Amino acid sequence: MTQITEAACLKADALELERGERLLFTGLTFEAPAGTLVRLAGANGTGKTSLLRLLTGLMQPDAGEILYKGQPIRTLKEDYYKDLVYIGHLNGVKDDLSAIENVRIAARMGNIIAKNEELIDALEKVGLGEFIEHTTGELSQGQRRRVALARLLASANPSGFWTNRLRRLTLPAWLILPPQWPNTSRPGAS
Repeated sequence: MTQITEAACLKADALELERGERLLFTGLTFEAPAGTLVRLAGANGTGKTSLLRLLTGLMQPDAGEILYKGQPIRTLKEDYYKDLVYIGHLNGVKDDLSAIENVRIAARMGNIIAKNEELIDALEKVGLGEFIEHTTGELSQGQRRRVALARLLASANPSGFWTNRLRRLTLPAWLILPPQWPNTSRPGAS
């Protein structure tokens, strides 16, 4: 295994993953210090979602190790998971609740009591300022995905993962390790 640098918050070290009888990747190594945006891009079936599942602890690699703050995530368990937000292929929003109610409930589930202004700010940052009181059932799929992203913004968790299906909204798949939310005016963001 390679040596971790002090600045790395998350490290994938010599990861290998086989699905079925197909090797998706081998020797995959990277470091992501706090504040780093890691973009995963590739054709369907190349292992992007599988890698995110590894990074979130939902799957184990066939070889290699994933470290968080220098410790293997498999041994950290709750100490790692409390710092993690994962949004998979489904948005995980309740259609009969308003956008702001969805964000508020997600924050509360993470033991965060957010002020109304913080919830509104999160929704405005993802372009839903005009839809705060609309039920998510009234929103388009892209807008529902933005509600899911606003839940991450309203969270005080220091790291967040989410998988592909963001399509035109953001990158195909990405991982954010704040302290700073990425600038949503960057090229490619909509």
